[in-house]
Amino acid sequence: MSNELYIWIGLAGLGAITVISRCAILLWPGPLALPPRLQRALRYAPMAAFAAVIAPATLLAVDGFMVHWTHPRVRAVAAAWLAWWISRRMAIAMIAGLSVYVLTRLAGGVW
Repeated sequence: MSNELYIWIGLAGLGAITVISRCAILLWPGPLALPPRLQRALRYAPMAAFAAVIAPATLLAVDGFMVHWTHPRVRAVAAAWLAWWISRRMAIAMIAGLSVYVLTRLAGGVW
């Protein structure tokens, strides 16, 4: 087989797996009840993603060194983390982080 056919088979397979995994919950025959322990653990998933993805990308500069604490991104991450820690609501954390970022950028004249 040609390489192009392998690519098309791979794309079709990935598409099918995506559709099946996303639609499986809709096709489930009855209501899906999660155990309380799993529900409690899932409450921390957004903050875990924040800590794993956003914080390192924000705190590390391009050359691999830490960005200074006066940088607007660092202050925004700190504000978002503090807002989440107090409220345990991701929407409030995102609003706090974005607000601090914009205000810090406007106050510093960097826009």
